[in-house]
Amino acid sequence: MLNFKEKNIVITGGSGGIGLAVAERFLAQGARVVLFDLNEQALQDAKQKLNNENIETVQGDVTNTADLQRLVDCAGRIDGLVCLIGLFVPMAFVESDENLIDKMFTLNVKSTMMTIQSALPAMISGSAIVTISSSAHVKPLAMGGTLYSASKAAVRGLSRALALELMPKGIRVNSVCPGPINTERMAAPMVVPQEMKDQIAESIPMKHLGEPEDIANAITFLCSTEAKFITGEELAVDGGLTNL
Repeated sequence: MLNFKEKNIVITGGSGGIGLAVAERFLAQGARVVLFDLNEQALQDAKQKLNNENIETVQGDVTNTADLQRLVDCAGRIDGLVCLIGLFVPMAFVESDENLIDKMFTLNVKSTMMTIQSALPAMISGSAIVTISSSAHVKPLAMGGTLYSASKAAVRGLSRALALELMPKGIRVNSVCPGPINTERMAAPMVVPQEMKDQIAESIPMKHLGEPEDIANAITFLCSTEAKFITGEELAVDGGLTNL
């Protein structure tokens, strides 16, 4: 079993779906967890669901440096940073306006950069960063996913470059590449009907959607000492979608 006793873990976008599962897994392994999200009510709901004395929440905007500094101040030393916040809006590229391009890249790329920049002064040798890419940057979505695929490819490039840049500091950087995951935020703000979920599952070699716990397992592993010789990696958790 992985051990995060006396470790401080920061999770952005940790109030629901995958983020909640990640927080639950870290807490079960002894970590102190700080959740960061824009939605205060969602944070309080998550805190109530998790029901653990080792959880703290900070409400704020991932693109606001003052809010990010409050997050860092709350966390203190950061042993693990998990950047989960992201956005997917299905839209054909030819119909995508400048506002949508800015919004997609701000939440998927810029926010990850700003979060890591803010956290680095609080990170020491042996700490770890995990970003979230997507199977969509390797195997593009059939319709409406061009901006999302491009933004997630940027996150993957950022993670590899940072792994090299931060190596002398002893900070590892890896990326988790989820396939379709069965959460209430699967295609937020859209509600995905069960029939569509079944069709998506059929396109996956393993013939079923992933669960939030699958991503949580990968993230906690990459943050742990069990992965101390792993950096610059992209771990696909997608039922074989991108590789088979």
